[in-house]
Amino acid sequence: MRGGVVNVLLVADDLTGTFDGAVPFAPYGVHVLTRCRGGEDLCGLEPEAPVLAVNAETRHLDMEESARRVREIVRWGIEHGARVVVKKTDSALRGNIGAELEGMIQGAGGGCVHFIPAFPRMGRVTRDGVQYVDGVPVAQTVFGDDPFEPVTESRVSTIVSSQASAVDIFEVGLDDVERIGSEGIAVYDALSEDDVRLRCDAVLKHSHCALLAGCAGLSSALAQILFEAGTGPATLDVQLDSFDPNMLVMCGSVNRVSADQCAYACEHGAPAPELPLDAKLDPGWVDTEEAASFIEQTVQTWSSSPVTVLDNSERFTRELIEGSGRVWDVEAIRSAVASCLGSVTARLVRAKGNCTVLVMGGDILQTFLMHMGIVELSIIGEPLTGVVMSEFTSNGAVVRVISKSGGFGSPDLFISLQEKLAKQAGKGVLV
Repeated sequence: MRGGVVNVLLVADDLTGTFDGAVPFAPYGVHVLTRCRGGEDLCGLEPEAPVLAVNAETRHLDMEESARRVREIVRWGIEHGARVVVKKTDSALRGNIGAELEGMIQGAGGGCVHFIPAFPRMGRVTRDGVQYVDGVPVAQTVFGDDPFEPVTESRVSTIVSSQASAVDIFEVGLDDVERIGSEGIAVYDALSEDDVRLRCDAVLKHSHCALLAGCAGLSSALAQILFEAGTGPATLDVQLDSFDPNMLVMCGSVNRVSADQCAYACEHGAPAPELPLDAKLDPGWVDTEEAASFIEQTVQTWSSSPVTVLDNSERFTRELIEGSGRVWDVEAIRSAVASCLGSVTARLVRAKGNCTVLVMGGDILQTFLMHMGIVELSIIGEPLTGVVMSEFTSNGAVVRVISKSGGFGSPDLFISLQEKLAKQAGKGVLV
């Protein structure tokens, strides 16, 4: 480790982002809080690791509350010795990014947030101030078609300035020098992992307390610089003697990438038990006889099949919702689906015992852990790029949770991931 003990605070806006941002630090010690609504939730906390990753749960809040939470968490972190503060952002620029970066500056008592939104390893780059996904401006990709959070702008500074009116915003090109000593938000171009790493290194060398923002690519660069890591993705040597590689996929993402992954797995033999509409919208469904029968049958399928898919990637239409006797309200539907699917996932996991479950959709992952009563858990590593494995124990059972953002991965991801896990389980380790 360079320069002795390094205290890093990472703040994300949802749980998937928390895991994505934390996993590069896993080999060196990272303490994960699955939910934190401000400074009061941190009182008395004594992390036993050099990195603290916090889910502020701000993705779907208004900008004022998002800024408040980030401001209080950052202030607490700096008061408790953090020398590097990272605001983990979505690589497709969703969420209250500008408001949260402004809150970050306020929590630090001023300074410049160095915002590097690129994640070149996953096809996200920033060129001339515009965010691209696989060579296409982000607003013209599947993220512009998101029914809950459509990205309508591709210029990073425009998105930030629409949410942060009280600070200056600078665009920094590849050949421009870092905005060390400035006050405001500096948005950096980056086309490669080297670009990200060089910017991070320069900021760290010239900052008493570095304020950085970006996606998982930024975390990877920081882990390499601060802990002198290798150039590959962070993984761990973890004993898997109680590991069951048969994987249940709970897909709650409506991204087309997720839908394609579900379809590919099913086309290649994965069973796909179908949840009724009530299971996704009625919180009382899990207590019905229909639910008990579904859970029993699905656990049997899960126990005997390498991959079992619960595909909830279909998009809810006004006609479908109103036809079921419910009122059409996009935010209410999003919240209900997350809560219901999280509850169903918890029931399935409790019935299964030792298990492996992949959850897509940060809101569903959050409600699943809430129903399981889990506030803190351990990050194991990154079995595939952009895919994070974590672990907790519940009633004596070891539950390994795999998460990923909906917009990542090839169509064969579920099959490839399960095959890798099965192979490593046979060896007794995840490497």
